[in-house]
Amino acid sequence: MEDRVLEQLHEAATKSGLTRAQFLKGAGALVVGISVVGSTLASLTGTAAAASSGTAPSAPPPPLGVATTPNLSGWIVVNADGSVDLIQGKRELGTGVATGLVQIAAEELYLPVASVKFQTVNTLTSPNQGGTDGSTTISAGGPAVRVAAATAYQTLLAMAAKQLGVTTAQLSAKNGTFTGPSGQTVTFASLIGGQQFSVPVNTSVEVKPWQQYTVVGTSVPRLDLPTKFTGAPGGVFEYTTNIRVPGMLHARFMRPPAYGATIVSSNIDAVKKLPGVHDVITLNYGPQMKGWQAAWTMNQGQFVAVVADTEGHALSALATLKAGTTWTNASTLPGADTTEAQGAYIKGLTPVKTVVEGAAFGDVATTVAGAAKSLQASYLTPWHVNGPIGPSVALADVTASKATIYSVTQNPYGVQAGIAAALGMQPSQVDIITYDGSGQYGRTGSADADLEAALLSQQIGRPVRVQWMRAEEFQWGPVRTPMTFDMTGGVDANGNLLAWGSNIYSDSHLGAVGFMFGATYGGAILPPYNVKAQKANVNYVKTALRVTNMRTLGAFQTVSAHEAFIDELAYLAGVDPLTFRLNNLTNERAINVLEAAADKFGYKPHTGPRGNGTGVGVALVVDARAQTYVAHIAEVNVDKKTGQVSVSRVSVAHDCGLMVNPDAVLNQVQGGTIQSLSWTLHEMLPQNKQIVTAVDWFTYPILRYPEVPQIDVTLINRPSMGTSGVGEPASMGMGAVISNGVYDATGVRMRAMPFTPARVLAALKNA
Repeated sequence: MEDRVLEQLHEAATKSGLTRAQFLKGAGALVVGISVVGSTLASLTGTAAAASSGTAPSAPPPPLGVATTPNLSGWIVVNADGSVDLIQGKRELGTGVATGLVQIAAEELYLPVASVKFQTVNTLTSPNQGGTDGSTTISAGGPAVRVAAATAYQTLLAMAAKQLGVTTAQLSAKNGTFTGPSGQTVTFASLIGGQQFSVPVNTSVEVKPWQQYTVVGTSVPRLDLPTKFTGAPGGVFEYTTNIRVPGMLHARFMRPPAYGATIVSSNIDAVKKLPGVHDVITLNYGPQMKGWQAAWTMNQGQFVAVVADTEGHALSALATLKAGTTWTNASTLPGADTTEAQGAYIKGLTPVKTVVEGAAFGDVATTVAGAAKSLQASYLTPWHVNGPIGPSVALADVTASKATIYSVTQNPYGVQAGIAAALGMQPSQVDIITYDGSGQYGRTGSADADLEAALLSQQIGRPVRVQWMRAEEFQWGPVRTPMTFDMTGGVDANGNLLAWGSNIYSDSHLGAVGFMFGATYGGAILPPYNVKAQKANVNYVKTALRVTNMRTLGAFQTVSAHEAFIDELAYLAGVDPLTFRLNNLTNERAINVLEAAADKFGYKPHTGPRGNGTGVGVALVVDARAQTYVAHIAEVNVDKKTGQVSVSRVSVAHDCGLMVNPDAVLNQVQGGTIQSLSWTLHEMLPQNKQIVTAVDWFTYPILRYPEVPQIDVTLINRPSMGTSGVGEPASMGMGAVISNGVYDATGVRMRAMPFTPARVLAALKNA
């Protein structure tokens, strides 16, 4: 896609009179999808269109958040001590983005990173930059920080020149001090320290060219880690879990033993009289939650909250309440406790709607019918749970006129709107104050504890803290939908890929607050290979479990199926899997990551499975949404006696354009590789007809430390292209890599995850 865009822009540049040098100088800014202000390409397409229509070129949209927070004081504050507060709308969720955003601001302000303080999001005072998701924090959130910091610098520069009686060109800046031609100085603090900027953010401000960067592009150590390791000065690091406010009560929930069950009899009145118990409140999630989450219907069973003076009192009373309560029977689930059963279940549902995802062209059926060789195959992925290491927690203080929620959410403005609707308030009356919590990808957008704490606080009239337990997260937290992929494809007599088609069944991947049903399943992750025909049909269904967005949305499952199928077509054509991919690619960045990963790995071509228990798997990710390219190659081992699959080493090549902080990119590539390895080998959410049966890390196993392979990462830096997404793309390829490696090791193709020993043994036995 990028190649086509650049080709079109080059043509537009020629028509508008730009030289090739001028075009190439600005070309890197556009591939991110958000123009860097001041670059040649920021308005290039508008200029070309205007030239042909005779109208004035349209201005590019302002960077994310600037339209609603246009004043510079809403982004940059210079304190009396010369330090700078960076106010913005993105969350630090443990991925290091706070450090990257600080680097961008420090770069434009000619300051060391230690002088810039990252301020966490507060919805009543921070710019609204949407959620922190989709691998877009730096690429989408960074441009606003860049122009705000550059505006602040230019404003201070003009003030300094006026005060010193020199021109701005005669001044240099370093560490918060301007120096004039005669050595005279003036500091940022003396110019405006403790006061507010009263100028708008200049979206046309001149920003530093990347060739002059001294902070961006360097591996600055994570700014948030020291206090997390050693504690903040005078206390501990403030996680959401430790927040306390005067008059706070503690709540724990008794949830039904089955979805949809209701209370037959209970000792609620007796529990209310127990020591330390403030009240026992029943919440019925039903129509009044409309506008919060469309899928709350599964939770219309009664949830009973014990609200007490301390956590100890709440837990003790909860145990007494559970022992004295009986429930109706309910059987609302399919009882699918295997991946195969979950796949059959989702394919048996009537689609809510069917859409064609991504670009479709040619006639797949006709092209495959005329191919020299053709193949059909089906791939299955099960329900996954996010499983945060630290269960959900929130604290709410709701009065008649205002609600304050202390939250770990990654989507504070969506939660603000959702809670306002649930409480009957206006969003301006709800303040979401964010603090750090356990790392989790997608779950924090659902904000169940936030809602529960808000509803309880509104009823009681005092602040209420809600703490979930481990079993609640597994049984009542939202999940990632199972998916099935029915693939068809063909190759010609020369081993060239001709066509591929995919028929997909999936629930939504964006069920959290502020998102709508039927969102994309990950269509930005369509195979990047040259074909005559392709088409992906997505059949959206509504499953029995509540779904939410989870890391990569549906892209991990999609890449797992597509790249495994490409591997199968390579063997069908009698071509080495890596060579097959390279032969059917023209995108240079995709070719580059494959070649870099192969070179680091020491890849040796082969045209058939080795079958000796050790194999090599390959997968390519071209994330058109994030504009990021990733290749994985791994050594996969299969113990044919036990069925145990292990990965000994992985070579990853990663290209995200300009790397703001290479060490942070490295960490995300390693983390994404490990997490998707866990999804592939271990994770599946079991259930019976009443409820999810996973309650801990034994009934829902995840990857253990001894299973983590050697991960060799090659980072490809393209500073002229701007920054693209990092958090998700490296999490997409390992499913296919391991599937392909197992085939090379055994000659048996695994198409249903997870690749547990029992499933592998059964496949070997039936081969």
